[in-house]
Amino acid sequence: MKFAQKSLIAVAAFMALGVAQAATRTLAVGETIEDSGSNGAWSLSGLSGSGKLTFSNQLINALNTAKVTFAEVAPAKLTAPYISGTTNYQKDGAVFATTPVSSISGDFDGDTLQVTTVQTTGGAQQITVKNGATTGAGNLTISNLRVVIGDRAGFAGTIYADLTSTTAGFTNRTGYALWSFDQLIGPTTFTVPTERVTTTFDVANSLHGLFLVNSTEGKGLFQQALLLNSVGLSALNAVENRASTTNIDPKTGKVAGWGNITSNIKVIATPVPEPTTYALMIAGLAGLGMVARRRAAR
Repeated sequence: MKFAQKSLIAVAAFMALGVAQAATRTLAVGETIEDSGSNGAWSLSGLSGSGKLTFSNQLINALNTAKVTFAEVAPAKLTAPYISGTTNYQKDGAVFATTPVSSISGDFDGDTLQVTTVQTTGGAQQITVKNGATTGAGNLTISNLRVVIGDRAGFAGTIYADLTSTTAGFTNRTGYALWSFDQLIGPTTFTVPTERVTTTFDVANSLHGLFLVNSTEGKGLFQQALLLNSVGLSALNAVENRASTTNIDPKTGKVAGWGNITSNIKVIATPVPEPTTYALMIAGLAGLGMVARRRAAR
């Protein structure tokens, strides 16, 4: 019992000093996380946002070669217009899929949330029919992208995804390490303001230089699911070409690979009343109760 009392006293002192250690936390849509830092206690809530995967021109060439069509996987939204009078997709960023953010994770110490993971939901299904670049009708669904920052040496991070297909012989994969990304542009932190006022953060960033984590295995999965023949696989090899001089990301000037991902994330930071404030409120209520009892006793 004495140990418990001492522990409670230590915790109270710890909180009173406004000292907090960073801990990995997850903020999901519709939820709230809270911690105390050097500027008092804060809660983070109101998460919203989306991630947009924009296909590179070289990837669009590969899709055109295999005459790939798309279907949305809710709640994602797909923009993939055709060139008028053909079955080819347009270039220059006209093909992309937008998925809503479902949660973010990172280290939160009461002052700053350093985001390390962003989870999205939904995706897109690629569909092929028998043609000059395939051996038959196939399909591959890529969904539930999870971006993890700084988890792979030599790269800015990794994009994991669920890969599913009804093509015979394909084994579905959950949380598969699909792409690495070479560069991250933009902030990945939410820091509470010095002034204790409710603040809405709106952070935008982008990932560039997307290439398969395991090029041989990854291309094999696409080939198996979409039933690509040597022509289709050759088009896919061009997407994976890190020495390309034509598949260039217009923002970075470097090889684009499969394309880029841009995201917008909003979070609301709200100051939480300090324990001393609650104590004063309770003391005030108790004082009012005592006054009322004394008056009633007279």
